[in-house]
Amino acid sequence: MSDFLEFLNTADSETLQKTAGITPALAERISAARPFASLEDCQRISGLGEKLLQRLQDSFNQASDQPVPPALPVALEVSRPAPQAQHFAPAPQPKLDFGQRLGRAFMGLLKFLSILLISAIILGGIGAALYIGLPYLYEIYVVPVNQNTTRISELVTQQAQDVTALKAEITELQLRLTEAEQQRVSLEASLAAHTLSLAKLEEMQTTLNTTASEQRQGLNAELSRQIKLTRAIEILSRARLYLSQSNFGQARADVQSAYDLLAQLQTELAQEQQLPLNAVLARLNLALGNLPDFPVIAVDDLDIAWNLLINDLPDGVESAEITPTATP
Repeated sequence: MSDFLEFLNTADSETLQKTAGITPALAERISAARPFASLEDCQRISGLGEKLLQRLQDSFNQASDQPVPPALPVALEVSRPAPQAQHFAPAPQPKLDFGQRLGRAFMGLLKFLSILLISAIILGGIGAALYIGLPYLYEIYVVPVNQNTTRISELVTQQAQDVTALKAEITELQLRLTEAEQQRVSLEASLAAHTLSLAKLEEMQTTLNTTASEQRQGLNAELSRQIKLTRAIEILSRARLYLSQSNFGQARADVQSAYDLLAQLQTELAQEQQLPLNAVLARLNLALGNLPDFPVIAVDDLDIAWNLLINDLPDGVESAEITPTATP
């Protein structure tokens, strides 16, 4: 290789790639464009600029300055003179005329304007995207989040109010339950007292019937009548308590017992006392007809019968021809 131009015309692809910046594709383009008549022909290759061509020439010069390794034994080298290293002068740089320099300057200006235009388009696109996208994102994400946050706050407040109201209702229900329990205990105590009184009266009735079976005149007969009336009053009092507890079955049983007991007195009472007794029996018959289906109506009839008995069947109370109504 006599000079750098010959090197470019004969060097293989691997040798060209040893220079930094010469890629395999560029080396192939250099090989395909051979032979070169001058260095200006080399600059027509795409990618091979002035600077890269200078770097390739510097690599060639450095490789040419290196000494060639000896091919003969050392003893023979002593008698021979050392070979002269061949130096290749760098090829002169081609001079560009005014048109070429103006064309390069114009191309550089076009590249700069193109880059500036592309940058402006990119920035404008980013700005337009932000201008259009931010309100859209605000409507799609921020507004629903704010609305959900407000709704959650309202729900939390409403839940707290509901919990407070529920606690107040629970407290009120507990108070009512306590009062109902107290009333139940009181009613049970009253029922127990009436049951005890009835037991004593039954015992007295049994004793009286046993000891005065042959003497039913005078005081014993009157005492027997008073005991039966007292028993009927106590039975009806207990029936009223059962009605207050909505225990309609027990209430009807007590009304029936009082009715049967008072019916026995129809033959023992005087004529003037049978009319008020019939009025009491008529009211009890009405109460029996309305139990257990119509307890509200039965309560009124039971109260009237109980008041008549409490007043000890006074004279002048007329039966008013009460006719029991059939229960539907």
